[in-house]
Amino acid sequence: MVIVLPAGSYGDWMDAPAGHSMEFMRQYPADALEALPEVAHAS
Repeated sequence: MVIVLPAGSYGDWMDAPAGHSMEFMRQYPADALEALPEVAHAS
């Protein structure tokens, strides 16, 4: 599972006890995401 954390939350996520990790599970705002086309890499 991929977790996307807002800026500044990484330390809180890493320090949280396992029982509190679900508190970070929220839908990330769609307007905060950016999709970019895949770039082909030469082998």
